[in-house]
Amino acid sequence: MGVRAKRSSIVAYLELKALREIADQAPILWKHLFDLSQQHNLQILRIADSLMERDSRKRLALILLQLAGCYDSFGGRPALIDFDQRTLGGIVNLSKGRLSPLLNQMQTDGLLSIERGAIRLTDVDQLEAVAMS
Repeated sequence: MGVRAKRSSIVAYLELKALREIADQAPILWKHLFDLSQQHNLQILRIADSLMERDSRKRLALILLQLAGCYDSFGGRPALIDFDQRTLGGIVNLSKGRLSPLLNQMQTDGLLSIERGAIRLTDVDQLEAVAMS
């Protein structure tokens, strides 16, 4: 297994035995782990639902909002997506020839800015309006 990060990251690994010892001392940990797994399951279902959208512009907007964490319950609304256009095209099932004009139009509309290896959402509310139109 490998891990790549564009930003400083902390990765932790706990063996099940250690996790059980911690949980014995703090039983609420199991509830938090369950809640976290439920949040991840809901996120997966939201992404799958977004990918079913036929309209390319709406599908792209929905996925951008998902990837930026706009629907997460962790607070805040992160606005930076660390994907290049090729990776994003693979996720939303759009060729570069179809994706690029959509992103450029969204950039012209002030919804996002395209950066090197990343996309920054600049108007989340308007992007949500596109996604829900």
